[in-house]
Amino acid sequence: MPDFILTEKNYYSSKRPHLSSSKIGDYLRSPEYYFDCHVAKTIKKKITPLMKYGSLVDELVTRQKVSFSPKVLRSEDKSLFEAQKFFEKDIIISRTDYEDAHTLAKYILSHVDFLTDDCRYQVILEGTLEDTLVCGKADIITPNALIDLKVTNPSAMRSEVSWDYHTRDYFLYEQMALYRYLLKSDIPCYWLAASQDSDGACSLKLFKADENLLAMALERVRVAIRDIQAKKFRNESICLPSI
Repeated sequence: MPDFILTEKNYYSSKRPHLSSSKIGDYLRSPEYYFDCHVAKTIKKKITPLMKYGSLVDELVTRQKVSFSPKVLRSEDKSLFEAQKFFEKDIIISRTDYEDAHTLAKYILSHVDFLTDDCRYQVILEGTLEDTLVCGKADIITPNALIDLKVTNPSAMRSEVSWDYHTRDYFLYEQMALYRYLLKSDIPCYWLAASQDSDGACSLKLFKADENLLAMALERVRVAIRDIQAKKFRNESICLPSI
């Protein structure tokens, strides 16, 4: 395997040889989509306004440098308005989403007591699974837990049952299982779910990952990696163990 040391600067490099947790998630959703996006590269992942909003909340809560710029009008700042024409579109966020993200981040930070100086944020994890380089970025690692921040819709976090369906729809167990495997630890795993409704009201819940489901999810990740290496890019070729 090639020598490639992951850093903040090269983590998203196209030269990175690792299979990331997001790529594995793409394959689990659709082998055809994985092929078109990451092999043939005939399509490009779309960055939606909701994705930008969630990413900005992540950055604010996990103490990262803010990479988004709120869209300005010519009447507000003519020079910045002109400059933003040359910005990457993916870093421009609406003023409303920018302000809402700050509101939700402040709510999160004021309602949890475990985000201390002992925490590590946006931790790059890498290792080998099924003879394949894999990687991921953990949002928060405390001395006693692995925590993934998820900005979602209020209905997803209404109850344990609704959250369980949400984890299945978005392969959250597979992502978490890979993170903990790479961390080489058996510490408990949690999702810190946060949302903001149409009236601006914020809510926050902590969901603990089930150990048995984590074990089964890691096996599904193993199967997916083997199928990616075997170049199985048709849906009928993948046989994943069910929950």
